[in-house]
Amino acid sequence: MGTFERRIKRLEQIRAEESHLIVLVAMNAGAEFALSTEQCVTILRDAGAQLSSGVCLIDLVDAPMDLTAAELEQYLRDHAADIAGTNIP
Repeated sequence: MGTFERRIKRLEQIRAEESHLIVLVAMNAGAEFALSTEQCVTILRDAGAQLSSGVCLIDLVDAPMDLTAAELEQYLRDHAADIAGTNIP
């Protein structure tokens, strides 16, 4: 196996390792926020929430629904540890 093939195999392995994360987002039925849930998860990751592998619960049940996008982003950054605090390997 050549160098190129080993590097490709390693990149595929890294990608497979990263895909072992299941993110469950808990929120009130019918709740609509100024940001999508994907954006919320990205903000929580950037804020230092430990979303590594296994199953992670994002709890948006108590998040205020009347916030603008900027206010919601700040809320998520301020409460990241509480919102994304459950990680089951």
